[in-house]
Amino acid sequence: MSNRFGILIVLLALLIASCSSESSGPVSIVVSLDKAIMEGDMDAALALFADDGTIEVKGDSEYSGKDQLETILSDMLAPEGSTALLTDSDLDGENSTWIRELCIPDAGCFTGSNEVIAIDGDNIKWMREVRDPDNVILGTSSLEAIVKDGVISYWLVER
Repeated sequence: MSNRFGILIVLLALLIASCSSESSGPVSIVVSLDKAIMEGDMDAALALFADDGTIEVKGDSEYSGKDQLETILSDMLAPEGSTALLTDSDLDGENSTWIRELCIPDAGCFTGSNEVIAIDGDNIKWMREVRDPDNVILGTSSLEAIVKDGVISYWLVER
């Protein structure tokens, strides 16, 4: 009986360890950032970045440190009064996909389909396609992030 109890404890510890490593993996972190941005939650978005974290908008600007990150993130946050949903999440490492929907009063609902294309250690790359309320493609972005110790140290946005 005590042998079964010992095996149960080991299995439970392994389950807890696998859950905690998955929840702090690069996919989970970028999806959490997406959720914070969609919900207009600046504090949650900033908490996902290292103190000296950087966002680079390729061909435009680079923002480093919490004060500058807050400046660029404020332009990315969902407008007040809008509703946001993250749906159809299939978060399975390199095969991860998720859909974000942002509904803005008097403008309609916009959809962003996300697909992870590569994970290499701390580095994650994904593509996002954005569609307007009439399902017309507005654009595609290539995104890349470096996630270390559960926070984003670098995020590259290519439009």
